[in-house]
Amino acid sequence: MIIAQHHGIPTRCLDFSISPLVALHFALTNNNQDENAAVWAINHNLLHNELLPQRYKDVLVQHSAVSFTIEMLEYMSISIDDYNKDMANLSVVFLEPPSIDDRITNQFSHFVILPNELDPMDDFLDNLAIDKAVYKFIIPRDTKPYFRKQLDTMNITERILFPGLDGIAAYLKRRYYFNG
Repeated sequence: MIIAQHHGIPTRCLDFSISPLVALHFALTNNNQDENAAVWAINHNLLHNELLPQRYKDVLVQHSAVSFTIEMLEYMSISIDDYNKDMANLSVVFLEPPSIDDRITNQFSHFVILPNELDPMDDFLDNLAIDKAVYKFIIPRDTKPYFRKQLDTMNITERILFPGLDGIAAYLKRRYYFNG
């Protein structure tokens, strides 16, 4: 499911990055150029501590972790039905995927596993009442080219985030399409 998500196949996973610059890259790349962009800063440790059912918290404590791993979820022996019931529309699990390909590593990937009742994620985050758990940064549409140029100078580009020919092609397409 992790590899499928990274290659554009719809799954229950939502991509996140623990790098604010990588998150900004995706916010600027994956939206309408005539609209503002947004980057969410989420303290997932705080969300886990405040919102997760106790048995999930216990596993995090037992492993001295702030994010779940595939192995931790397997250890819990939960089905997707169990997960949907446990989370309902009240919480989510943040998952640190194994570094099984360069995309995951270069994008500092994390995933949220969305339960059936919690969609869209933006509404969930907008309505959280936990102080200092979530911040939404709006990038006004007229400043997006400036931010994009700054990311390019820091080498936060498709060439790095999508290693291989697909990343080079996406970078060249964006660069020469928008810069004429």
